Amino acid sequence: MLKSNLVVEQLSNGLKSIVQKVINQERITEKEGLFLYTKAPLALLATLANTIREQKNDNKRIFPQIILLPLPQYELLILD
Repeated sequence: MLKSNLVVEQLSNGLKSIVQKVINQERITEKEGLFLYTKAPLALLATLANTIREQKNDNKRIFPQIILLPLPQYELLILD
């Protein structure tokens, strides 16, 4: 079971069962995912996604590594 600070009892009945499945690490159906996408507040989606991310990555923050590559120098060739 995921560690989450969500108060599931305050959610609507439609969201409550889906959120409980996510917290229990159960797979949700495509229909349930679409319901979350259309009906759930953005803050709830972000909290659920972050909870799952923390569980999968041992609560490590993941930042993309920026790689700077030197650009080749181009000469301008003008044809008359």
